[in-house]
Amino acid sequence: MSKKNWGEVRKEFETLVFKGGVEEASRAIHVHRSTIYRLINRQTRKPSGPLRTAVEKFVADATTENNNID
Repeated sequence: MSKKNWGEVRKEFETLVFKGGVEEASRAIHVHRSTIYRLINRQTRKPSGPLRTAVEKFVADATTENNNID
């Protein structure tokens, strides 16, 4: 399985946050909502390893077999 680049993951993450809300995303990833805002507002350009892994898992869990976001 190849890793997506951060730009692709961030775009999908933004879509999920806009659909489900910042509170839901922050609870799922176990971070403060200000961290979610920094990610979607691109204040955090390159997240730490554990944060990036959590965001990738959040996106992967919401992605269907056809690579579409639910």
